[in-house]
Amino acid sequence: MSNLISNLERLLKRQKNEINHGIVMNYHDRDALETLISALNSPLVKVILGPRRCGKSTLAKKAVQGRKFAYLNFEDEGFPVDATGDDIMSALERVYPDAEILFFDEIQNFDRWEQFIHRLHREGRNLIVTGSNAHLLSQELASALTGRHLAIKILPFSYKEFLGRQQKDSEELFLSYLVNGGYPEIVTGLSESSSYLGALWDSIILKDVVRRHRIRNVRDLHALYNLMLHSVTTRFNNESLVRAMGQAVSAPTIKNFLMYGEQAYLFADLDRFHFGVRKRLKFDRKAYIFDNGFLAAKKVSTSPDHGRLLENLVFIELVRRGFEPGLSLFYFVSQSGYEVDFLTRVDGKTDQLIQVTWQMSEAKTRDREIRGLRAASDEMKVRKTLILTFDHRETISGNNTEIIVEPIREWLLHPLTST
Repeated sequence: MSNLISNLERLLKRQKNEINHGIVMNYHDRDALETLISALNSPLVKVILGPRRCGKSTLAKKAVQGRKFAYLNFEDEGFPVDATGDDIMSALERVYPDAEILFFDEIQNFDRWEQFIHRLHREGRNLIVTGSNAHLLSQELASALTGRHLAIKILPFSYKEFLGRQQKDSEELFLSYLVNGGYPEIVTGLSESSSYLGALWDSIILKDVVRRHRIRNVRDLHALYNLMLHSVTTRFNNESLVRAMGQAVSAPTIKNFLMYGEQAYLFADLDRFHFGVRKRLKFDRKAYIFDNGFLAAKKVSTSPDHGRLLENLVFIELVRRGFEPGLSLFYFVSQSGYEVDFLTRVDGKTDQLIQVTWQMSEAKTRDREIRGLRAASDEMKVRKTLILTFDHRETISGNNTEIIVEPIREWLLHPLTST
C-alpha cells in the first residue's frame, strides 16, 4: 500500500471520528431535510449547493444518520493534492467497507471532481455531494451530470427555520433575525455575530475567490466587495463601479470580480425587467447580499437601516422560494419613472409585483408605494400586487387594482410555495 493511500486512510479515519461525534449537535430542522431523505435511494446524484457555512454538511449528515455511509471532506488541509480518484476509492473502501452511500463534502476542491463523480455515477454508486460555488450547478455540474442529478439549494436559515420547532414568533426575535441574519453559528448561539460573520466574509473571499481564481490583485478585490456591501439595494453599473474605484480597476476586471463573488454566494445583482433581453443589459442593476448579518459585521453603517435590511431580506426569501435573478426575478421601472422593488415571473408570464417599505404611516411614503404599484400594474397587466411592511396590514382598492399590504413576519412564515 502506497504512502499516499495510507495518508488518505488516516485522514478518513480522523474525519470519521469527527463526523460521528458531531452529527446532530445543535441541529435545527431545515425545510430541505425531507426532500433529501426521500431522495436517498434515488439513482440521481444528490447535490447540495449554497453559501459556505450555511449548513449543507449538517443537513446531509442528518439525512444519512442511521445509514451506512462513507464521508470525505475535500476541504481538509490534510487532503493530498496529488490524490487520484482511484486513490480515494481505495482508501474509502478500506475505512468504510460496507458503505451504501458516498458523501463528498466541498467537492469543488478536488480538481478532477467532474470526471470522478461522473465515473462513480456510471458505476451505480449512491452519491451525495456538497459545494459552495454556484458555478458547480450553472456550468460544470450541468455538463458533467446532465439530467442525472438532483440539486438542492440551501441558504442561511429562513425566518421559519430560525424560529425552530416552537414557532414562538415575536417582534424582538424578528428584529434580531433582521439585523444578525440566519447563519447557523449565529442562530444556535455558538458564535458572536459580528466577529464570526466578518471572519466568514473574509474566508469566503480567500477560499472561494482568491484561491480558486488565482487572484493577484487582492487589495482591489476586497475594496470592490466592500463597495458592493455599501451598495446593497441600490442601483449600479460597471462604469459607476470603475469611477468609484478611482479608475484603478478596469471594467472587464470588475465584471470578472463580480461574477466570482456571485458564484461564491457573497452577493447577487438584480436586472431591471424589460421584454427585450438585450435591452436589459443596458439598464442599471441592483445589489443584494445573501445574509443581512454581513452588513453589521463589516460595519456598513453605525446603526441598522431597517428599510434596506427589509428589502434585502425579501430578496433572499424570494430566491429561497425558487425565483432566479435575471430569469424569474427582477426589479421594474414604469414608463412614468416609478420603481417597483420586485417583479416575479412564472411560466414566462409576470406573476406579481412587490414593494417593500418599513412603514406606511407617512403620507409621502404611502403615496409613492401605491402610485408605483398602480403604474406598474397597468403597464404590465398584473393584478397581484403586494406591499410588505414591518407591521402594517391593509387592503387598498381602486384604479382596477387591489393592493394587499401585509406584515413581513406573516409573509415570511407562509409555505415556501406561496408568493
